[in-house]
Amino acid sequence: MKRKHTRLWQNLTILGLSLSALALLGQVASFELGLDGSLKSLTSQFNDTIIAPSFSDTSHSVDLSTLSAPMNLVVTGEYGRYGGLLVSSDTTGVDQALSLLREALGSAYGGGQVSSDLFRELVAQRGICFDFLLPVPISVMSGRLQAEFDPGGSARYYLIADTGDATAALFLWDGGDTVQQYTTAVDLSALSQVVSSFESNDARFAFEAGEEYAALDPFTLVTSQRVHASTLHAATPAAAQSVDDLLSLLDFNPHTNSRYPLSNGTEVVVEYPRTLRVQTDGTVLYTGGTEPASTLYQITAEGTSATRTEAVLAALQLSETLLSYGGIDVSSLWFSGITAIDGGWLVTLDYQVGGIPVYFSDGENAISVEITGTTITAFHCRFRQYTIQESTYPLLPLTQAVAMASAYDGGFLTVGYVDQGSDQLQPTWLVR
Repeated sequence: MKRKHTRLWQNLTILGLSLSALALLGQVASFELGLDGSLKSLTSQFNDTIIAPSFSDTSHSVDLSTLSAPMNLVVTGEYGRYGGLLVSSDTTGVDQALSLLREALGSAYGGGQVSSDLFRELVAQRGICFDFLLPVPISVMSGRLQAEFDPGGSARYYLIADTGDATAALFLWDGGDTVQQYTTAVDLSALSQVVSSFESNDARFAFEAGEEYAALDPFTLVTSQRVHASTLHAATPAAAQSVDDLLSLLDFNPHTNSRYPLSNGTEVVVEYPRTLRVQTDGTVLYTGGTEPASTLYQITAEGTSATRTEAVLAALQLSETLLSYGGIDVSSLWFSGITAIDGGWLVTLDYQVGGIPVYFSDGENAISVEITGTTITAFHCRFRQYTIQESTYPLLPLTQAVAMASAYDGGFLTVGYVDQGSDQLQPTWLVR
């Protein structure tokens, strides 16, 4: 009996020591995860891992075909001209016109230069002119249309025109002094078929419209109909205010002790060399080092530095991750620019609704992404969600808008929404 009692006490002692060791191990693991060292916090972390929604599981685009691009469309036929101001894909004939542009880009060859003065004559001939509002890298536009064509450089205007040759010609112009001309395999009958699907509305460019339009950018689109567009309801998604979920999404430790609020309500999280700032208005700012903290910040590139197309695709993929957290459809974004910076690129994207861009009154972009080498080193994201209302809003008659825009010599008159932080947005004339 004495030996049995001795073995019992030995077993109880071993069990107690084992439980103590497990508790100490749990504390060590808790501290390693940046928690407070308690088993409760470790259990909470485990539960979060199991049940928290995995925003980063969102599938990413593998190419640029999902990118939107607001545009003016001008179609010139034998009996008149159609002009569409910021047309949407729902407009009859737009998809066919873009398909023709895809074919033109995919079959373009040769190459030469013509003057910008000659371009004014070319747009009066039978053809289709796309104005994408700003110079876009040709490689990016080709990628968006899934065409393999990259002669280098950028273009704002893409013109498919009948110049009297056996096939249609393609002209690319960035708005400067020279226009690039290419031969294509686009059959003239295919061009005629697309052109004939648009009804003339007697649209003109400003340089064709008379002296009262002379102060505007010559390629401002002038239409006879009064412009109407939907009003919008704007909001910062409630999901964008859950900082813990955002930290997990961006591969930060949501239980870190290196986290503090500023006097203005901004929450700051530091995991050197990375810093994340989450503002109360739904704006998120990130800065980091050139070594990617995770695959989220790593760009797939063929070389040691991302190309323009690779940089734009990386920015789109990051935007898809961010917007999934805010519950915002990525199709609401449009590519608004790429600029070379020291060691890499700055890519910007903005919101659009029904083909009409949304601009912030402070001049900031919706999303900007800085890339150094093959790493995302900084980004800025402003979460905003726009809902189309049933009511439409008539803009000022064009003559009044032109009178006001003429105060800006050479200004390009267009339509857009301006987000000043309120919950209601109305379309308005803008000068760019």
